[in-house]
Amino acid sequence: MDYRCARCHTKFAAAAEGEEALRCPECHAEAGLEPVQGIPTAMKLFGLFLGGAVVATAVAMFLARASVH
Repeated sequence: MDYRCARCHTKFAAAAEGEEALRCPECHAEAGLEPVQGIPTAMKLFGLFLGGAVVATAVAMFLARASVH
């Protein structure tokens, strides 16, 4: 599992079981280490909605211009 340090924002992989305690390789912080997760589903859906709105606006503008001439 990958982690990101909240102090220096370094992304790193966790050490194997039985090795040194989980700590940042750059600043050696042991607290504030957050597991790296993928993009949440809600953010993906909002991006899809926003992208669709931009495409719909562009198509509507193109059709409005084409119908004027």
